[in-house]
Amino acid sequence: MVGLVIVSHSRELAAGVAALAAGVSEASIPIAHAGGVGDDHEQLGTDATQIMEAIESVFSSDGVLILMDLGSAILSAETALEFLGDDYAELVRICAAPLVEGAVAAAVQIGIGADIDTVAAEAMDALLPKRQQLGVAESASPKPPKDTKDTDEEDASAEGGHTFQILTQHGLHARPAAKFVETCSRFKATIMVRNLTKQSEFVNAASLNRIALLSVTYGDTIEVLAKGPESEQAIKGITELVAENFGEAAAPPETRTTSGGTKRTKAATPAAEAPTDRPSSPRQPTGISEGWAVGPLFRVETTEPELPDHAAADAEYELELFNAARDRVRSRMEKQAHSLGARGAAGEAEILKAHQLILDDPEVLQAVDQSVSESGNNAARAYADTMQELAQAYAASPDPYLAQRAVDIHDVRRTLLRELLEEGTGDADGPDSPVILYARELTPSDTAQLDPERILGIITELGGPTSHAAILARALGIPAVAGVTTDASKTATTAAIDGRSGRVIFDPDPDTQREFNAKRETWLTRRRELRHRSGEAAYTVDQRLITIQANIGDLAGANHVNPNGAEGVGLLRTEFMFLSRRNAPTEDEQTELLTKMFNAVGDKPITVRTLDIGGDKELAYIQLPEEENPFLGLRGIRLCLTEKTLFKEHLRAILRASIGHRVSLMLPMVSRIEEIEAARAVLEDAAAELQAEGIDPGNLPPLGIMIETPAAVLQASHMAKHAEFFSVGTNDLTQYIMAAERGAEHLVDIADPMHPAVLTAIAQSVAAAENAGIELSVCGEAASAPETAVLLLGLGVTKLSMNPSAVPGLKDLVRHTRYDAVKALADRALSCGDASEVRRIVEDYLEAER
Repeated sequence: MVGLVIVSHSRELAAGVAALAAGVSEASIPIAHAGGVGDDHEQLGTDATQIMEAIESVFSSDGVLILMDLGSAILSAETALEFLGDDYAELVRICAAPLVEGAVAAAVQIGIGADIDTVAAEAMDALLPKRQQLGVAESASPKPPKDTKDTDEEDASAEGGHTFQILTQHGLHARPAAKFVETCSRFKATIMVRNLTKQSEFVNAASLNRIALLSVTYGDTIEVLAKGPESEQAIKGITELVAENFGEAAAPPETRTTSGGTKRTKAATPAAEAPTDRPSSPRQPTGISEGWAVGPLFRVETTEPELPDHAAADAEYELELFNAARDRVRSRMEKQAHSLGARGAAGEAEILKAHQLILDDPEVLQAVDQSVSESGNNAARAYADTMQELAQAYAASPDPYLAQRAVDIHDVRRTLLRELLEEGTGDADGPDSPVILYARELTPSDTAQLDPERILGIITELGGPTSHAAILARALGIPAVAGVTTDASKTATTAAIDGRSGRVIFDPDPDTQREFNAKRETWLTRRRELRHRSGEAAYTVDQRLITIQANIGDLAGANHVNPNGAEGVGLLRTEFMFLSRRNAPTEDEQTELLTKMFNAVGDKPITVRTLDIGGDKELAYIQLPEEENPFLGLRGIRLCLTEKTLFKEHLRAILRASIGHRVSLMLPMVSRIEEIEAARAVLEDAAAELQAEGIDPGNLPPLGIMIETPAAVLQASHMAKHAEFFSVGTNDLTQYIMAAERGAEHLVDIADPMHPAVLTAIAQSVAAAENAGIELSVCGEAASAPETAVLLLGLGVTKLSMNPSAVPGLKDLVRHTRYDAVKALADRALSCGDASEVRRIVEDYLEAER
């Protein structure tokens, strides 16, 4: 099932849209939201790490669709994908659809099992019903294929149409329309529907947007045609749905008027002529690539190739020249992409690969061929005109992200024209000595050619943080600021820039130059340390070894363990093998998937958490009992011990895959010693069965438990006699200690892992583990956040596990931390009265350490 992530500057808005989307789907869909910044996410803004974690929480091989509001939400979503890497990026779609309407449309399609292309297309089409009802001119949108529609309508009509009067208060609005689509999708039948009252055309019943566009209001009659092996069942299902009035009360529609008592519609505004350059520049300088730089300015001009006016004397020869130039440009693009990949920027290299697709676009090539062969234009003129039209179509888009893609079209156009006309490859190669580059605009191909050794920084008049040039600048590690249009920029000879804040100083005085140079050196030193030392062990200043491992939940995550310097896997979530399926995975399927993940990690230790289902995660093929509070019900190890056949197959698969690897097993949601011993018995049975079948799993893997329940904390000293290690899951532990459901927006201030009660529970668990001589780690979200990580280190935790991308930064934090200082900090935190007091003293500590 496709996952859905909602991103907004406002945490409340993101949560509200997510709740609305979840509410319109009859099925339980994987949905997550991210919004707000600051300690409590109460400030407006977006956080790439938060978005990344949201993506991971709903990720599956079916893909993830991200919907967001504007501005930094787009940049943060793109940055989150950069953090996650190629394996995720290939399956994650950032969608330009409207946030609220798009989320509703997407949720309906996800609920009926649609693929990500269909989900994205429906989301993109989600404004059409509103535009039609308000009388706003529609942009062109895809319609059901005519031949298919005609065939379906003609064939279905032979079986006779069925009519239904709609008596819901607002007609087929979002929720009833969604139920209609979901009902139709359950049957093997082609179903078409129209508004008989308004004499509309038939539309595909699988499309929520097309259903909404029928404008079915209270009292309207719809006609449904169905053809296929389950057409009768489909009509019966629709009949029942209408008879139940879509689960809503039958009532006449509300009478609504505008001021003056007449219907008011917004006049359609014709699109302005698309600019040939980028959309308008930012109003003030914007940092688009972090870092500090100071140096002489070097100005570059991006000139347009001078197009010849002569006709094509020989069309075939003209096209041969054109294709030869295209081959040379493609080869250069491939080399640039390879160079970026070698720098570890494989995701950014995809931008240049996308340029290759633009270069080889079949519709563009066909248009050029026709222009040369039929109209007699020379190849340069034909290509320039074709690409100009394409760029204008992008630039005219009301979506800023899509509008910025016009730059990529212009970039490829200029590059190929220069090659075709033998004018060279561009103007932004730069001088031999280090400089700060100043340009009106830098294209992606210009940026990809820059040498970080010679280009200290970049200043542009146009552009923004979501531009491909900005993304490439970040990949190359070149500080950059966009939106600089001051008069001083025209005459200055030197500049100092801060690529994070967007601060630019032209002709800085000697003191400012020294300040910026010092900050640049500190920045460069830290970057080098993070990059070169990520694979090294992390010791505190006073030489206390802290093991930093990774949390993973699929093969993509496993592939990021070693590149980020993680010392193994502290939490391997196995739920991904069981979720979004109609049937349980077989033992062989589990073995194959786990083997791939274990092989990706190599010889480093791997801790596998056994299946943790229940609470907020359900399986279609296991009937869970009705529970008032599922988080306190049949979940985790309780469910596994109830479904012992499933559990034993699961353990057999883990044992088979673990041969040749350093694997430990961890049980979730343990609250009683009996659960540990019962699970151990199933594990021993599984190993004995494999041995009898000629498969030698070797010694049984160490069996540990998650410390997530108050019972596990209070009984930790006794639990330690039966478990070989502890792992604290701070998310659930906080939920149960504070009696506040995690994820409940109105309880976020209560469910705080920095509350002294939670810290005390962790401290007690650490003490019990130390007394028993067993290892304890922390694998919850708190492990990767600096403010909670320093407290955990101070409480005596020596192993932390987190998202792979957070590992290098956390190791750096450890290396700049003194254990005696954070121990004193943790002691103070334990004596605090509430979480806000703890946060204050931690903030003071971190500020003093900066």
